[in-house]
Amino acid sequence: MKRQIAALVALLLTVIPAVCLAQEADAPVIQSFYPVSGQQGTTVTAEVKGSNLTGASRMLVYQKGITASVFSDQSHVDTRNEPLWRSKCGNCHELRSPANRDMSPDQWAATVHRMIAKNQAPISPGDAQKIIEYLQSAARGGKVSAKITIAPNAPPGIYNLRLVTPRGISTEAQFEVDSLPQVMAIPSSDKLLSQAVTLPCVVNGCITRNSELDRFSFAAVKGTRYVFNLKAFRFNDDTQLFFNPELRLYDPSGNQIAENHGYFELDPLINWVCPASGNYIIEVRDLLGHSSPADVYHLTIGTLPYAGILFPAAAQVNRTVQAHVYSHNEGSVIPAVSVHLPTQPGLFLVHTPQGSRSMMASPYGVVTDAEPPAVTTLPAGFTGRLATEGQSDNFSFTGQGTWECRIYSRELGSPRPVTVTMKDSNGRVFQVRQSGDRFTFGIPRPKMTYSMTVTANGSSGERVYYIEIHPVAPLLRAYQRPDTALVYQGSSTAMHVRVLRRQGIGGPITIHAEGLPAGVQCAPVTVAPDQYSVPVVITAASGAQPTAQRFRLMASYEAAGRTVTEQLWAQQPKKMIFSTYYYDRPAALVQVAGKAPFTARLLNPGPIKVRKHGGYRVHVAIDRTAGFDGTISARIEGLPGAWVADAVEVAPGQKDVTLIVRPDGGNPAEFLNRNKAWAPFHAVVELWSYSNPVVVADLPVVADQGETRTASR
Repeated sequence: MKRQIAALVALLLTVIPAVCLAQEADAPVIQSFYPVSGQQGTTVTAEVKGSNLTGASRMLVYQKGITASVFSDQSHVDTRNEPLWRSKCGNCHELRSPANRDMSPDQWAATVHRMIAKNQAPISPGDAQKIIEYLQSAARGGKVSAKITIAPNAPPGIYNLRLVTPRGISTEAQFEVDSLPQVMAIPSSDKLLSQAVTLPCVVNGCITRNSELDRFSFAAVKGTRYVFNLKAFRFNDDTQLFFNPELRLYDPSGNQIAENHGYFELDPLINWVCPASGNYIIEVRDLLGHSSPADVYHLTIGTLPYAGILFPAAAQVNRTVQAHVYSHNEGSVIPAVSVHLPTQPGLFLVHTPQGSRSMMASPYGVVTDAEPPAVTTLPAGFTGRLATEGQSDNFSFTGQGTWECRIYSRELGSPRPVTVTMKDSNGRVFQVRQSGDRFTFGIPRPKMTYSMTVTANGSSGERVYYIEIHPVAPLLRAYQRPDTALVYQGSSTAMHVRVLRRQGIGGPITIHAEGLPAGVQCAPVTVAPDQYSVPVVITAASGAQPTAQRFRLMASYEAAGRTVTEQLWAQQPKKMIFSTYYYDRPAALVQVAGKAPFTARLLNPGPIKVRKHGGYRVHVAIDRTAGFDGTISARIEGLPGAWVADAVEVAPGQKDVTLIVRPDGGNPAEFLNRNKAWAPFHAVVELWSYSNPVVVADLPVVADQGETRTASR
């Protein structure tokens, strides 16, 4: 619910420029995957829906156990009326399109008519029909059929999939491998109809019609505990915008005996003991009676453990430990799983017979709640399992110095947070924190002993936690956005890096790439102390072979007298309502494609000159390839603070564009008087075709020392 509230606040406060929306609208986006699971040893035919998926040629899977392929070409998207749609609809607070709405062609027609009738959109009947034709064509072109082959020994759990398309690599989708038989739901709006299923099983369904009721009848035995666990939000949190799944349980006489519409965030769960043998019905519906092609769900039914928690939830890196999955269903335990931890610290997934579970690889020794020592010397990690409401774990620790504490719980699969209370050596409480918090504190003298109590607040049974206390040290947080790049043969593209500095990192930071395909290069970039965002240019040789491959951007800097090198976080952008959210991904991907749909060149090459007063014009000539008449967006990225260049739309047939760098009203003194020894600012001139920037030039930015108040070129 917290995410829903945040999204609604963003809806009220945020306005997105139409040109940015146009670029986002062109990105390949997977919005739904159906069915979203399959049984070990089977082959599943899945329908992938989204936007700009036409021409998908490959499905990428980087985890072992399944293979996937695209086996049918998709319908062509007629883009002739796309400029009209953008010009007529682009001034709305949100540019609705198949990029951010998964609707049927009929629903798109109804949406356009509603905007005209309800919001008095200034669209003539003729233009309305053309806009509808474009949106319906884009909706039909946003479907891909795929074949997923699951090995008999594929570990149960979540697998991440992407599509390779002519417009780039798509956003990531999740597919789950199960050991249980799979059932495909038959939709209905008739309360008298139900689909018979044999337990245990997994039901894959999709609410595609308003007021749809998916009802499943099953035989239950008196005294047996049954669990009905529906996943929708946990597969795709976009569904929070339009899907509120609800479970209802009915007895043999048709009386409702249980209901739930939110246990794991928005995902419902019913944990029920059968009072009398007979045939019962479990019903899936949308709480508000709404529907969408993306209302996909995965429902497990049976005498099954659910939401199992892996414990211990953390161990030191590069060690092998025995872990168990403890279930919420009366403390059920499955056999031990041998886990070899990675050499690098951080969260990672463990495949278990009950599915994927998160675990933390700690750089420090980890104390468990089973047999904690009398006093632990910091730095250290602490992990425990709280099985019942009101249970608590207690630890004592010592270590002179300044320490940082981070609390993990939800990241490890707990449906509810834990509370951490810290006391000093005199027993005084000085911190009360919850899952997700990070804070610092000091222990002033050696041999002083502090204490920490971890408690379970609220209901929901099992939860697990990991608490890490380490020295406050220099820290860099660096992000790469987006997490995918498309570079055409013989051209360049740009990815954008954002850095957040903390204590002890005041010098330059060098960004370089590792693992790029043959024929692809990326020149190192220096981030000066007064910079927080830089463009990074990737170039493919004219003979580079088409491919899609993982790679890494790395950041190197000096901290505490030593050189530190860290991998950047690759972040996938996702548009939700009026805001763009970013999701961490384990690796970045680059796709090398054929020739670009256009080439471009600067007509006034040289550094970009910024002026305290007036503007500086950057002129670009554009040469389109035969057959390409799509809209192009032009912009400049990487300008220093106090200067801006508005993005410009290049209409079909237009052969040149001018971008004006001008002051934005901010204080230019910081840049004009900056340390001359620092690395210069670099700005890239980009032309956007679809969602992929083609870099025209990577230019230094300098102050125009000879400017006048009327200077403008």
